Amino acid sequence: MSQQSQYKYYKQQEEQLLNLDDSPYPTYLELLKLTKINALIQLFISAQDVRQSSKNTYCRTLRQYFSWVDQKGYDLSLVARPQIIEYKINLLNSGLSSLTIASYISSVRRFYEWCESEKIYPNVAKGVKGPKRQNKFRRQGLSPEQSQNLLSYFQERSPRDYSIISILLRTGLRTIELIRADVSPFVTQPLRQF
Repeated sequence: MSQQSQYKYYKQQEEQLLNLDDSPYPTYLELLKLTKINALIQLFISAQDVRQSSKNTYCRTLRQYFSWVDQKGYDLSLVARPQIIEYKINLLNSGLSSLTIASYISSVRRFYEWCESEKIYPNVAKGVKGPKRQNKFRRQGLSPEQSQNLLSYFQERSPRDYSIISILLRTGLRTIELIRADVSPFVTQPLRQF
């Protein structure tokens, strides 16, 4: 970034902070509040002993929650259980799947549990449950004829693919379990035809 573009960037930041022009930029107090919320979310995220993908989900869903709180005009220091339930109802009416809504509610619950444990804020989300899962679609297993057709198809094409399909069909492993399997202990030998 050139020195001139850096200057323009910092000038824009200063104008946003001071709200010198009548632009739609947030005021200094709004930025300060947003900064504190983001800092609190980051503290929460860093305290979680979960995978990075879960941390990313917490971050995304909590930002969405705090955005909703801000849109509703609620004072963060006055958020209580009725607002959490209203948020849940809002999610239910939004058309999201029950699994997505459960993820959002779970993030909010974990956040307030953490806030209470750190003596930052009481756990106002205690006991708020996610929606019941809807069993819209259940996968059915392959019939013996379908399994045989699948094996026959891959046996004619690729020994590697045939082996993968055979393992999946005969052991019931999930795809992710097969992907993560450590195959280094196995000796590679040519496939024998029976």
